[in-house]
Amino acid sequence: MSIQEIALTGALTLLGLALLLIAVFGLKNIFTGKHEVTKILVVLAPFVVFGITFGVTGQTTESALTTLLVLIGAMVLMIFFGGVRSSFKF
Repeated sequence: MSIQEIALTGALTLLGLALLLIAVFGLKNIFTGKHEVTKILVVLAPFVVFGITFGVTGQTTESALTTLLVLIGAMVLMIFFGGVRSSFKF
């Protein structure tokens, strides 16, 4: 085993451990009431959209691009509706 393989394995192990700890402590904070579930669900929205598009297309690159376009479209709509809301004070 070369030094590059050892370094890559170590880096990926640390990355996996960090992601696991982020998930564990995020769930702990949700259950203790430090974070709202709705704010966490907004962060998960791109993963949900990607999962749906991957289920429909079956291709990773096409799903990624479709996810990008869907999220950009949603962002434009949210900016528009936010402007309309502030203009008409609803």
